[in-house]
Formats: sequence, structure tokens, C-alpha cells
Amino acid sequence: MKWLELIKVKAARFPKEAAAYRLLAFAKDLENSPGLSAVDVYAHASVNGDFAISLLWDTDQPLPMGSLMGLMLREALKKYGLVDHSVWLYGSERFSSGIDSETLNERLIDSVNSGMEGSCKGI
Repeated sequence: MKWLELIKVKAARFPKEAAAYRLLAFAKDLENSPGLSAVDVYAHASVNGDFAISLLWDTDQPLPMGSLMGLMLREALKKYGLVDHSVWLYGSERFSSGIDSETLNERLIDSVNSGMEGSCKGI
């Protein structure tokens, strides 16, 4: 099952560069973890000092409270500022009952498009 851990940091107490460096170092250390498909680090587009790291997992079962690595990363990053740690389930795994992800995506797009047509009339 695919699931995502997202850890966001609002760096405040320490130099923002230190928080970014720490995130990149953690990402490098996590690369070969079993079940971990991808690690990505992001910087906010307009807010200097806001960073995020995503851990994409593919395991038999998701861990609703987060992986041990995610929990350790969250604790280590608290010294840099506010930290938000959340776990997300891959959409088609969470909401579909036997529907493949392509069909689910098509249904979502159709739903959004039909809703936008009705709400955009007269523009």
C-alpha cells in the first residue's frame, strides 16, 4: 500500500540554512530504508524558512502515526521551529473499492469539470 509522510518545518529559532541542511542530510540518510520509495525535500515558494520533507512508502500496511524514521525526524527538527507531521494514504488505495487509480482519476476530473462548468457560467 502506498502512503506518504509529510513533515513541514517553519524554521524560526536557528538559521534557516541550518534547517535546510539538516533536512537534506536526513533525506540522504533515509534513501535506502526498506519500504521507502522516495524522499523529497521542498522549500516554500514564497515563505523563506518554510521547508518540507516527504517520505513516500510502499508497505503492506500504512502506519497511521508515522514511521519510526518520520517520528525521529519530527523530533530532531523541533529545535528549528514549528513542525507538522502527517500521514496521507494514496487516494485510490484509500477511497476506491476495486476501482483502479486511472478510473478514479478520470471520475475525479469529470466531477471537477462538471462542477466548474456550472459555477463558471456567466463569466
